[in-house]
Amino acid sequence: WIAVVRIFRYLKGSADLKLTYRKMTSDPAPLMYGYTDADWATSDIDKRRSVLGFVLFLSGGAIVWLTKFGLVCLSIFESEYSSLKELAKTAVAARHLLEELPLSWITQNATHPTTLLTDSLASQQVSNNPKYHARTKHMEIAEHWIQQVIRQGHVRVQHIDRKFNLADMMVKALTKSEFRYWLPSLMGPFQELEIKPTAGEVLAKRKRVNFENV
Repeated sequence: WIAVVRIFRYLKGSADLKLTYRKMTSDPAPLMYGYTDADWATSDIDKRRSVLGFVLFLSGGAIVWLTKFGLVCLSIFESEYSSLKELAKTAVAARHLLEELPLSWITQNATHPTTLLTDSLASQQVSNNPKYHARTKHMEIAEHWIQQVIRQGHVRVQHIDRKFNLADMMVKALTKSEFRYWLPSLMGPFQELEIKPTAGEVLAKRKRVNFENV
């Protein structure tokens, strides 16, 4: 009976929820973007396994979201970077699927990389800075793959403040007030996203300008 009551409470509380998307031809926000987060060995106090989570948006509404339990990570960076990798894989697959659709607005946005937002500054710096990192040797394969898809123009990684990370609700329990605050953003249409150039993009732009002036 307790389980039945919980089911009806869920149905009553979610009856008015619906995914909403903006008209893609007039949407000034990026066509696709995603948030990623991780909880390093906190929720599982017995085996100290981590929780990964992300949510991918298309035209202001969520299309893919994931919470993955049971991953053993050696550091906070590894858990955050593993979550970033999972989101990058999903974003690349979604981009390939969209490219097969004969729609003009998809063709117009095909050259724009998908922005992946993380509150882990280390993950953002490692993915955008292809140099040797002694403390991330065990993450070398994932590191090289993310750097490759960044160079190919599929994704870009941007740092975001923790308090603005929508994926936070995918990896940890929130208070009732916090959950109700974030839930409408997941339902869409969500558009509060400021695209900022990464250090690598700024450097590449300077190199292009200098080359054109030679």
